[in-house]
Amino acid sequence: MALATSGKEKEEVTEYLEAQLGKSTQRKLSVQHVEKISAENIAGHRYELWNCITNQGNWWVLTPLMNFYSQKDFKSADVVLTFHVGMVARILSRDDVPIAPELADAFTEPWRKWEDAVETLKTAREAEDFQAVGMRLREAYVSMLKMVADDDLLPDGTERPKDADNAWLGLFADYIAPGSSNSRLRTYLKVAGKETWQHVNWLTHATHASLIDAEIAVANVSHLISVFTVSILRHQRGSPARCEDCGSYRLSGGTCQRWGWVNEAYVPPEPRPEPSPEDMGVRLSTPHTTSSDITTFKSPNDDSDKA
Repeated sequence: MALATSGKEKEEVTEYLEAQLGKSTQRKLSVQHVEKISAENIAGHRYELWNCITNQGNWWVLTPLMNFYSQKDFKSADVVLTFHVGMVARILSRDDVPIAPELADAFTEPWRKWEDAVETLKTAREAEDFQAVGMRLREAYVSMLKMVADDDLLPDGTERPKDADNAWLGLFADYIAPGSSNSRLRTYLKVAGKETWQHVNWLTHATHASLIDAEIAVANVSHLISVFTVSILRHQRGSPARCEDCGSYRLSGGTCQRWGWVNEAYVPPEPRPEPSPEDMGVRLSTPHTTSSDITTFKSPNDDSDKA
């Protein structure tokens, strides 16, 4: 049974199919019929299922994260909906901060504002909703600028930019990626910062913004914060030790595990102190806790219980 839909909704689905299928075949695509046959709220998201008939076969189109499926592969509407819900769940799970927790502390506030943008995106349906995603992302970007703004980054005689000026990311890139050997990384950081800023600002004013536009912006800001975070870590750690004979990084205890070269300057870390007899007594007296309540495992070939 078809559900009530607007002409704009049908037009969006039609344009999506034409864009996706039209570039994969030499024959001109003709969309002959489009109807919404179901809409369900599942785990906080509204999923809509469309039945589409074209001159190149019949297709399902599902949202959110609009995607299409051949009805030859998925004959049942329930089956394709279940598959799509699972796929979306896996994709949205990637919306967690995409770096190790200890690295996320470098830009705590920008990540928090980025997560706000992700939450806004999950329920966005109209152009103004996608613009709101852009506004949240812009807030994340500006908070990042304010965190790196520091007068120590300014070359002598340079006028101080405003805290929310995009120039701060360029100055910060100069600081965490100095020298000729880091020129490629430094240039990349600056270009990524500038282009991400321009795209996010465009989204906040784009009256024809779509879901895909908002998803791209979310991914761009995520990448920008991540690459600056890891670059900070790279700057702090400096160049890792290498074997002077073969250039390998596989050093253990000052010895190359590939070539056998020994670093004469290597200083081993202080050994961990042995526990005192009192500490050992406390440890040994502590009741043992099993890691699982599964006490027996029987293989499929174990017929000991059979008569």
